[in-house]
Amino acid sequence: MGRHEYRLKKELSLRDDIFYGVGIIIGAGIFVLLGKGAGLAGNSVWLSFIIAAVMAAFTGLSYCELSSRYPDESAEYIYTRKAFRLSALSFIIGWVLI
Repeated sequence: MGRHEYRLKKELSLRDDIFYGVGIIIGAGIFVLLGKGAGLAGNSVWLSFIIAAVMAAFTGLSYCELSSRYPDESAEYIYTRKAFRLSALSFIIGWVLI
């Protein structure tokens, strides 16, 4: 069988990407857990947000590196397949990230 090349249409603007990213990162969980976090951290709740923001920035930067190294729609799958040479693991990673 021949190999088919599929490409995603790149039609999102920078504004769309920013709002999509913020929506994915923040989600509804912030409204559910904010009271518990403030109760545990007290006046230092802002420090918790800064620590979480730094951790999210490192995660975002690692995805930037990954997507620039493997500029394909399935960079996580390709990285796992090349690093571990296990098709089953690559398949699982691909589905977990969906």
